[in-house]
Amino acid sequence: MCINPNFHFLFTLEVPVPSEEVLFRNPEDFKNLQSLLICGGELTDAGVKNLKDLVCLTWLNLSQNRSLTDKSLEVISGLTALVSSNISNSRITDEGLHYLKPSKNLRSLTLEYSMVTASEIRKQQSTALPNLVSFRPE
Repeated sequence: MCINPNFHFLFTLEVPVPSEEVLFRNPEDFKNLQSLLICGGELTDAGVKNLKDLVCLTWLNLSQNRSLTDKSLEVISGLTALVSSNISNSRITDEGLHYLKPSKNLRSLTLEYSMVTASEIRKQQSTALPNLVSFRPE
């Protein structure tokens, strides 16, 4: 069960300008976080590694972080409770989509303004991501 005695009522966290040095310095405190928004910052693949223990996340928005690459998808693939993810305006490519194979609960994926094609998302939808019902680019 995803309950943390330190943060009984913290289900969503919005980080306006992340600093990778302080982002989740004590990840145990955020272990049960269900929703996370870190948009428009300078988050890098190294910073995304700090999210790997947030196993209760169901909604993740990392859009507008232009430095994110396929390496971020590799980390995100370990967040198997994830239902919705937005990593638009990034450097994610078609080749990185294979990392999402363990993401069986993923229903919505937004990768607009990245290097991902709709045809590759459809391919993944028919093979590795059968529950994916909403995706962009279409």
